[in-house]
Amino acid sequence: MEYEYAIGCNNYNDALEIILDLQTKKDSIFYSIIENNVPSAISEYYKYRSLKSESDIENHKIKILLLIVISIFILCSVIYYLHEKVKHKEYKLKQQIHELKDSISTLNIKNSSITKNKQYSERLQKSIARLIKEKFEIVNNICDELFAYNDDEPKQKQKIIARKAQQIIEDMKGHKFRSELEHNLNQDLNGIITKLREEMPQLSKYDINFLIYTFAGFSTKSICIFTNLKRPSVYSKKKRLKEYIIKCNPQNANLFVCNIH
Repeated sequence: MEYEYAIGCNNYNDALEIILDLQTKKDSIFYSIIENNVPSAISEYYKYRSLKSESDIENHKIKILLLIVISIFILCSVIYYLHEKVKHKEYKLKQQIHELKDSISTLNIKNSSITKNKQYSERLQKSIARLIKEKFEIVNNICDELFAYNDDEPKQKQKIIARKAQQIIEDMKGHKFRSELEHNLNQDLNGIITKLREEMPQLSKYDINFLIYTFAGFSTKSICIFTNLKRPSVYSKKKRLKEYIIKCNPQNANLFVCNIH
């Protein structure tokens, strides 16, 4: 500003002095800066090195910390994987044990069923033997009757057989024969008639009588004669009773339905 002022006043000597003075001051300031900045630069250098060392230490610490964190994460992952693997193996082992228990239970049920079937078979054999014995007695009685009339004509013999058969049928339609048959069925079929009366009291006495003949295994024609029903009626009655028993679902429904032949 002083230089510009001197030039503006046409005072060139003052302007030259100002320029020379500025140059001298400039050189003085320059050398002063150079002299003062050498130790300052050295100080700054060592200060920078110190800060860099601290930064390196901090970075090293961070790296170590990061490495520790990564190691812990990997270790936790491995432990979790092993835990899940052991847990999965335990689950599979429990499942296998459960399946084994189910198999043992099924086997026990099958053994029990085989035992029951064996007992049922033995009772059925006894029942068949009893029926065969009764049939033999019937045949023996008829033969005794025929032997007494051995010299009679064939028509007379036919009348005797028809009369004897009619008498036997009437006896088998009666209360006494049904009572004996009911007793035998209860012995041979695990108390089937007693259970039927207890669990299904809504059945009529005609239904009970019908089921007694059915459980005993009499043929459809025989049941027709014993109950005074026609053959289609016997078939429909069997079907109706089966469906009714299944609908009511008594405790021994399977026992009842399986013996309606």
